Amino acid sequence: MSTAPSGSFNRQRRPQAGGIHDDRPDAMRILHVIPQIGVGGAERQLLELIVRSDPAVVEHQVLYYNDARDTDQMASYQSLGVSPARVPRNRARPWRFIRDLAGMIRAARPDVVHCWMGSGAVWGRFAAILAGARNIIAAYRGTRLSRVHMQRLNERLTGHRVHYVANSQACARIIAEQLHLAAAKFHVVHNGVDASRYGVSSDRTALLKELGLPDDRKLVVTVARLTPVKDYPTLLRAARRCRGQMPVRFLIVGHGELDAELRAMASQCGIDDMVHFLGLRHDIPRILRSSDLFCFTSLSEGFPNALLEAMAAGLPIVTTDFPGAEEVIDHGNTGFVVPSGDDEAIYETIREL
Repeated sequence: MSTAPSGSFNRQRRPQAGGIHDDRPDAMRILHVIPQIGVGGAERQLLELIVRSDPAVVEHQVLYYNDARDTDQMASYQSLGVSPARVPRNRARPWRFIRDLAGMIRAARPDVVHCWMGSGAVWGRFAAILAGARNIIAAYRGTRLSRVHMQRLNERLTGHRVHYVANSQACARIIAEQLHLAAAKFHVVHNGVDASRYGVSSDRTALLKELGLPDDRKLVVTVARLTPVKDYPTLLRAARRCRGQMPVRFLIVGHGELDAELRAMASQCGIDDMVHFLGLRHDIPRILRSSDLFCFTSLSEGFPNALLEAMAAGLPIVTTDFPGAEEVIDHGNTGFVVPSGDDEAIYETIREL
């Protein structure tokens, strides 16, 4: 597996007039196709990519097809001169959706179509091929493909000339196996974060006052969507083991489909007074800098931003051994890696730290 793209992209000739955004005729035009814009890891990496690009050299456009989850992120794009456009996904008539998506890609006349995440790498790539795009990137951000029928479509599309990208060696290896591709076809580009945002001091007392919590315990924090793959039940079981053994609170930052279920589980475990669900937050650096330890229980990841951010904030880390965890955490040096689903191991590591 290579760690940087090889070869060169073909540049398309643009119309002299009547084109889309032809005020920067010499800039490479990259059209990103992503399921949604919001606060997820891939979505934030896309925004970071745009922030750090020279607008005189690269012009970005964004297409998404699910509902926008976060209007603040839309404002962030617009502040950079990018106006994401939505192509509504018609699940009952997928061919109509593909046709509409291909039409938008064709009208944009991009030099590169960059398709993000599992479903984006299918729908976006399919539409880009139909639109006649010359340079297509299929970028995978995790080790799980969505559904069986999408995996089969993925396999059928692998015959077309595409540049494959993964954000970890593990992701590249596992996705290559699932698509029956040589792992060497994947370029691995690890995620990155702006570490300077997480090194600033934070007023812990002010944060706890805002949350209505006394400053009488150590704070264990996690940041992740409330979805099954993040395996929050293991975290809650580890929290239950902590009761009566150490003065600690757990801060869960994120929102998602399991919100009500996890709150109910915390109550059933008798730990709802020590586990606090903070929901969607936009002050992650502040929360991390006010905490004492970061705990991550995910079952499957690519190269998680959450761990990079916790390291940038200087927090001790306990994480499960999802495929690729060793690429992020050097066990015993930059954090501690424990078996997935092992709440006792998580508890013991928290106790030692």
